[in-house]
Amino acid sequence: MRLRSVLLAVAAGLALADASIVTLALPELLTELDTTIEGVAAVIGVYTLALCAALLSAWRIAQIAGYRAVGVAGFVLFAVASAACAQADTITVLLAGRAVQAIGGRAAWLPRSPCCTPATGHSGGCGWARPCSAPPSALPSAAP
Repeated sequence: MRLRSVLLAVAAGLALADASIVTLALPELLTELDTTIEGVAAVIGVYTLALCAALLSAWRIAQIAGYRAVGVAGFVLFAVASAACAQADTITVLLAGRAVQAIGGRAAWLPRSPCCTPATGHSGGCGWARPCSAPPSALPSAAP
């Protein structure tokens, strides 16, 4: 159990470091990959889009194959995609690598993500359906 907690803490740290590193690297990516501002903005956007898109499909695959197997496969996929991103020589290769990183990252987080487990109907679980059933008054308002 302790090893699992350590691995989870390392993964969380890597996720935060990834966001910071990518943000700091954007100016260099602009010149190194001979791309546009839109191209480097897509480096962050494609990761976010793929991360969100992979949520329910990764959850469903984990229900079938098992959360542990999907989590391990996610870590491996993230690592391989990270190596591909490091070697990317075009913006297209980098964007594809970032999308695969996001899918792997989502899968890796599934075993420990309470928001991806089905609602249990009892107070001990934090199911993904629960936040969706919050009353409108509990949601933040855009009005001043």
